[in-house]
Amino acid sequence: MAAASHDTFFGHCACGGSTYVSRFDATTNTRLVSVDTTALGARISVRFGERSGADVVIGGSGSDATTTNVLLPLNAETLELRSQRSILSTVWTVDIASYDDKLYALTETGAVVHVGADGTAAKTYDIPALRGLTARGIASSGGKLYALVERSLQGSGLLELTLK
Repeated sequence: MAAASHDTFFGHCACGGSTYVSRFDATTNTRLVSVDTTALGARISVRFGERSGADVVIGGSGSDATTTNVLLPLNAETLELRSQRSILSTVWTVDIASYDDKLYALTETGAVVHVGADGTAAKTYDIPALRGLTARGIASSGGKLYALVERSLQGSGLLELTLK
């Protein structure tokens, strides 16, 4: 799942190879619209996403197969492309989340990065609580920031993050 809002959710395979994102009605279990980022003129391998106001923002590797992270804000109703930008060009990003009116990225190393307006790292946070865990996602809810983590023998869970 890329993002959710009430009875609608936005999904992708999260496999790192798909270029599609879809909007679903959760109450009827119906796909409402699907779009291939190639058709938008901004081909990416979709790996993550979030809901941001009237948009759903998806992101992933650009078509040049580098670790460049391309963000595509899409109209949440039609999935029409609104814009695009690159962030954290040398960092493998696992997921993104808006928190406290800022964009944050969770990296493969478990660091949390505040992404500046220019797409570079404004600040990087080492999160000691993530050490030894596999971080799978990041999200904000109720004024807090969380990481979805996997613990080898204990399964998955949410970990509240403190940025200092």
